[in-house]
Amino acid sequence: MSKVNQRNSFINRMLGKQFPINPAFQYKFMLSLTFASILSMSVLYAAQTYFFQYFLEKAQSVNLPPNHVFYHLLKEQQHVMGQIFLVTTLFIGSILFLWGLFYSHRIAGPMFRINRDLREAALNGQSLTTLRTRDNDFFPEVPEAINLYCHSHDGWGFVRKSADEEDDEEKTLAS
Repeated sequence: MSKVNQRNSFINRMLGKQFPINPAFQYKFMLSLTFASILSMSVLYAAQTYFFQYFLEKAQSVNLPPNHVFYHLLKEQQHVMGQIFLVTTLFIGSILFLWGLFYSHRIAGPMFRINRDLREAALNGQSLTTLRTRDNDFFPEVPEAINLYCHSHDGWGFVRKSADEEDDEEKTLAS
């Protein structure tokens, strides 16, 4: 069994489908979405840190005593917000990772099926009837273009003649 056709049994049993179809593409896609969420949340965390630092400096500029309740409140709120950011980052990262799996499946699926169908037809010496995609797949125009090409050309790239042109040629050859 080729690596492309190997299945991840845990995910497949859970979802009843073959996930991922193209691991090299899909894992990169999923990781890029996860990285983008972590990067976004890191920027927000830095903004939050700046916000708390700004209030700390304001409190110090008005000469609040070091043991003032405001400093304790500020430190406690900064700690709570840090925990919220951590949980939010993990949650959003996980959601985007899974969303990336399903979204990339709609991209990789048509390419996987086109590749598989063309290779099987070539290996078995069969002519290809029609390539199709699922309703929600991306790039439905690619199989349509391949189908158009295959139906308008013979196997060697020559344009097929219409039935009228073939009849005319047969009459010319017969005379």
